[in-house]
Amino acid sequence: MASRTLTGTGATPRSGLGTVVWYDPEITLPDADEPVDVAAERDRFADAVETARAELESERNATAERVGEDEAAIFDAHIQFLEDPTIEEAVTASIEEGHPAATAVDDTFAEHIEQFEGMEGRMAERADDLRDVRDRLLRLLTGGDRVNLADLPEDSVVLAERLTPSDTAQLDPETVAGFATITGGRTSHAAIFARSLALPAVVGLGEGLTDVAEGTEVVVDGDAGELLVEPDDAEREAARAEEGADVIPESVATSDGREIEVAANVGRPEELEPAAARAPTASGSTAPSSSSSTASPRPRRTSSTRPFGTRSTPSPTAA
Repeated sequence: MASRTLTGTGATPRSGLGTVVWYDPEITLPDADEPVDVAAERDRFADAVETARAELESERNATAERVGEDEAAIFDAHIQFLEDPTIEEAVTASIEEGHPAATAVDDTFAEHIEQFEGMEGRMAERADDLRDVRDRLLRLLTGGDRVNLADLPEDSVVLAERLTPSDTAQLDPETVAGFATITGGRTSHAAIFARSLALPAVVGLGEGLTDVAEGTEVVVDGDAGELLVEPDDAEREAARAEEGADVIPESVATSDGREIEVAANVGRPEELEPAAARAPTASGSTAPSSSSSTASPRPRRTSSTRPFGTRSTPSPTAA
């Protein structure tokens, strides 16, 4: 069978060959019309906020150690959204009107996500930060299971509507061959994490990605910005050759003997050692550090069930 190609935006100039694992967690919201104990729902919301804060602080520290401080700063923004008084007041007001805490969170965040989506550039990407915070709270309020993306089979290629910072930070380049998403761009948090982890990734592939079934063999070509579905033997071999390419730690020169500097641009101290191994001439920083942006999952809601991390959410005061 001939391979087919989906085209999006390459996030990293690397390729990976692997088997599709779909990431599309769902959450079931309570019946919004059921009578609730207002005081109990307020307490449940307060407990969820405290637990979410502890999780975010833990993930921030783990990300700083594993990936870097710039990437970890994303979680600081999430804590700001979590503590945003505008959001807290709106959720509390909704609970006092008789709504379950989960419904109040979902509705409040939806309004703020919509606000950010109407903005330009990186401010629009804050919508994904809000989705991440919302989904964390909803998981805690509904007792949903947390999907462990750090424990995937070897050579998995993760496909998703979108990946949040919390999702992407879990991916292990030693076992994950790459990822591809329906939405997103080069400045999304998922793309930024992919570059930091040297993980093959293509984002913004569109709804055609939903036709790729679980268990399908694919090649993620982050250089060309393509996903090759059911690659042929030549495409498979090309991807394997790139994955296994050796680093040649030798100086480079033209045929007439003129030496060429091979340098690496690094953003943090922990990148120096691997950079030095790949750039025998020089390693240094030539760009200012940037604190990044983000992405989110597909609104596919039936009654009270929707993909975990799909709809809208929080407030510009935290940006």
